Amino acid sequence: DVPLFGGGAGNHGSLEVACVLAGDWLSQQGAVAVIFSGSTLEISIQSYLGWAPIGPKFRVTKTHQNWLVKLDDRPANSVYEHYLGIAKSSQFFSDAMDFPLLIWRGYRYVARVPVAVNSDGALQFLGDIKEDEIVRLGYGDVDQMSAYARTAIESIKNFAPDAIYLFICASRRGLLEQEVSGEVVPFESIAPSVGFFTYSEFLSDGHNYEVQNGIHIAVAFREGAPLTPSINNNNSNKTEKTDFFSKRMLRSRQQLTHLLLQLTSDLESANQSLRELSDKDPLTGLFNRRAFAEQLNKETNRQLRHKQSVTIILFDVDNFKKVNDTYGHPAGDHILREISTLAATVVRESDTLARYGGEEFILLMPDSTAETGAVLAERLRKQIESLSFSHSELKLPQNITCSFGVASGFNPDSLIRLADEALYESKRSGRNQVTV
Repeated sequence: DVPLFGGGAGNHGSLEVACVLAGDWLSQQGAVAVIFSGSTLEISIQSYLGWAPIGPKFRVTKTHQNWLVKLDDRPANSVYEHYLGIAKSSQFFSDAMDFPLLIWRGYRYVARVPVAVNSDGALQFLGDIKEDEIVRLGYGDVDQMSAYARTAIESIKNFAPDAIYLFICASRRGLLEQEVSGEVVPFESIAPSVGFFTYSEFLSDGHNYEVQNGIHIAVAFREGAPLTPSINNNNSNKTEKTDFFSKRMLRSRQQLTHLLLQLTSDLESANQSLRELSDKDPLTGLFNRRAFAEQLNKETNRQLRHKQSVTIILFDVDNFKKVNDTYGHPAGDHILREISTLAATVVRESDTLARYGGEEFILLMPDSTAETGAVLAERLRKQIESLSFSHSELKLPQNITCSFGVASGFNPDSLIRLADEALYESKRSGRNQVTV
């Protein structure tokens, strides 16, 4: 229930040359714990990341302990080799440390710097990476670092500390090189500062604990009430003068980062448009058959790893050919769109609804059983049956019904086959019903 902060030690470019010493005792395997205590002690902790995602997204498909084995079912190192030209070698850590993997966790990005690669292309990390998480390559956004740094510096100046401890990830030193002094000097202008470049950072606010990578932690200490708004008033202008983010040496890096981020944004927008064109059915706006098949394979593989079944609901419009022959194809199209809109409001957020072909629809329900599917199918059947169709320019039937087939399991091919058999049984038994 107390703040915890610090970092792992290592030399620049390797985790192997580090030691702990106390008096005559020295070891390359050990930890130092320092406890600060006092009736008037106050602590303010500021931390910031400043890495931006670049390039495509990847899904974590296999991990083992602290090893990332597969991304999108390919060796994890293939991402670094394909996009950055970083091959498996003893220099992998120093080559890859400028490009951590970024994971979006709820409300913020968490960085993970790979420290080693094995012969199979698996990557080792000092922090956790979970299966099914989405990751992207990261690159230091100097403008973002600048904004975060100024906020942290201003907050600590207002705290008016007696001393400051700094724990700065070594990946930031690799990115900024000699200009990394700008991550230190502004804090020294506020109060005496001490710290080191870390190989994973530890941070807790007394409630949540998580191993970090790539971040800058500044811990300000003060005993008693602040005497002035800033400890070192004589150095108040020094902070402005030592703002390394405005130095000429970093301008080209800022421009390169801007280019990478803009290219990434443009490509994402273009890819999103292409995905929508290739994945969506133009009449209903639902996923098409091809996109549904991809999602089904992905979900069944994921559910199999977690030993949870998925459910398929296959349904189609009863006597739809008669509707088209009697009222015309525009009327049939209107009915399909209305049913699509209704179905989309009934299904769960995690479900995938698609037009499977013609008047046939298909629904994928992860983390579910056949019983769960049957309940949803029955609710949808009743709502379609009571749906009233109207159009100012089209003549439409008074009501429409649908027949449903439900199946649950792990194998995508057998799931669709069983759902199709169940749908056929609903048709054979008189239509407008659900068969499991």
